[in-house]
Amino acid sequence: MSDKKVVLVVDDSISNLKNAEEVLKDKYTLALVKSGKMALDYLASNTPDLILLDIMMPDMDGFETMRLIKANPVTQKIPVIFLTVDANVETEKEGFRLGAQDFIKKPFVPEIMIYRIEALIELDSLRKKLEAQVNKKTRQLEIATLQVISCVADIVDNKSIYTKGHSVRVAGYAEEIAKRIGMGDKEIYNIYYISLLHDIGKLVAPYDDPSKYETEMDDEERAIMYKHCSTGADLLKEFTIFDNITDGARYHHERYDGRGNVSGLSGDEIPLVARIIAVANAYDNMKSFRSYRKPLTDEEAKKLLLRERGCAFDPAIADIVIDMIDSGYKLNSLLSTYESDISQFGNAILHKVLNEYTDEIKIEAQKDDLTGLWDRKYTESAVNEYLERDSGSGVMYMLDMDNFKQINDTYGHIKGDEVLVRFADILKANFRESDIICRIGGDEFIVFSKGKPGDLNPKAAADRIIGILTDDELLKSYGFSVSVGIAVAPNDGISFAELYNNSDKALYYVKQNGKGGAHFYNDFAENILSSDVSGGRATLADIEYIKNMFEENNIEGALKVEYGNFKNIYHFVERCIARTQQNAELVLFTLLDAYGEMPDVLSLKQASDVFTKSVCESIRRGDVFTGFSSSQFVVILMNVAEGAGNVIAERIKARFNASKGDLPVELAYDVQPIEAK
Repeated sequence: MSDKKVVLVVDDSISNLKNAEEVLKDKYTLALVKSGKMALDYLASNTPDLILLDIMMPDMDGFETMRLIKANPVTQKIPVIFLTVDANVETEKEGFRLGAQDFIKKPFVPEIMIYRIEALIELDSLRKKLEAQVNKKTRQLEIATLQVISCVADIVDNKSIYTKGHSVRVAGYAEEIAKRIGMGDKEIYNIYYISLLHDIGKLVAPYDDPSKYETEMDDEERAIMYKHCSTGADLLKEFTIFDNITDGARYHHERYDGRGNVSGLSGDEIPLVARIIAVANAYDNMKSFRSYRKPLTDEEAKKLLLRERGCAFDPAIADIVIDMIDSGYKLNSLLSTYESDISQFGNAILHKVLNEYTDEIKIEAQKDDLTGLWDRKYTESAVNEYLERDSGSGVMYMLDMDNFKQINDTYGHIKGDEVLVRFADILKANFRESDIICRIGGDEFIVFSKGKPGDLNPKAAADRIIGILTDDELLKSYGFSVSVGIAVAPNDGISFAELYNNSDKALYYVKQNGKGGAHFYNDFAENILSSDVSGGRATLADIEYIKNMFEENNIEGALKVEYGNFKNIYHFVERCIARTQQNAELVLFTLLDAYGEMPDVLSLKQASDVFTKSVCESIRRGDVFTGFSSSQFVVILMNVAEGAGNVIAERIKARFNASKGDLPVELAYDVQPIEAK
């Protein structure tokens, strides 16, 4: 049997299919089809390792074919690369939205085509291995969870000398009933463990052992008993390890005839698992010591089951238990085995699960899936805790890959991910273990180093890491460079949000002045640091700084925008209003989250796009705007009436709010007139 990977090629052009075959035939086993329908017919009985799918096809185009592939559980995980001559951005966006892993432009460049296919197949193989490992780990956790369930059941039962071992016995009876009904293995497995937890509400709900048979209770006595049912269901409602896990706890005391039932259900409306547990629970109570009687004999138990058949109990299930009694059914060694396991290993299992599995899962949940670095939520919490605990000092480095989009566009997203992983590995290898290294999102990373800035020598550290990254052979092959913004605590901020905001501004300065270097925030925004502005983000100080920055003639590397040199535009405006006596106003817009801080990276990117569109639709051609940082924008309004800046800013804000949808981002602004020079 051939070890070659199988590639399905779908293209309505015979020449394209032949070209693909010529390029790939030596490395892969190929299946060539001319339409989306033929591809689906092939996939009905075959599972290739990868699909090359043309977009522009008659009858059923690539997008529709892709939707049907992803809708089928059997084929939805097969990696797909779109083949297209269309370089339109919207086409690529739609392809990725539908689940494509990459695009290959036609006509094919053989080397690039083979390279991308190899990379994607290798990545999918890795995904399958990781998926198998995750499934194994999940199974281990499930087993541990089931053992903990047994421990919890034992704790519940030991609250009374009359109920020791009760939950395990009920689970054993319920398991046997389920087998005799003819349920499948998975259903039997679920019923066993749901039965173990049927009385879990007794852990926290007030409950007295009954002094009479349940069938002899009045409404008040039954209401007291029902408290542990609703409490147990509430305790279990967040868990999804079993289907319908709350049903056993909530309904196991419901009567089949519906008399006095809190739920209002009766007969087959009561979930089957609860009807099974109800009879198993009652039978175990019959055969156990109680404060008001000795265990019933088999004949006495059968008599009670027959009396309540169709009243308290589902008649079919009552008949099964009667048959179990007649056939001499015993729990055998199930009880002794479980009691031995629980008493011997219960505490050790609880400790292991709570301290190893749970902690491990919590830690992994706080890490970026691709790079293994901390995510923003953890980093924000850890940095704030450090700064608040010791009024700590430290340095925040914000690192951004220059021209990363070009790497993705040229070499594909798989290679882009490889670059991100290599970048992260270099950061981990070259910062201290005590440093907090985080992937904020995309190609943006943060490192927070604890300690006094003077001891850390941040400029030297930034220059060193820039050198290591740019000299790395893999990164160098992509024409790589990195920019770094630096903020120090406590001078530049005493919280994560302040340091993040200020290191972002320092980074923005580097990006606008040649890239590939590092810069301190306090050098870049000295006026902001010395301003006495309390609360929020000191936007008034920011706008004062912008004006002062533009008025300094000796500042090199002025901010560049697509409309030209913004500094020169500003000076031009000053001269115009001096000559014409016209009014011009400067508006600073700031994007904020609900707490008045910088939004998260994804929200910020989306909000920036919405804002840009809102500005373009709201201001005239003669007006100009640019970015001051990733969360702030500056607008020059030309030839406006005095005070009109607020009106226009409100119009932009209203359009932004109408367009942002559910984005958790607010828009604030400050307005000042531009003075004539």
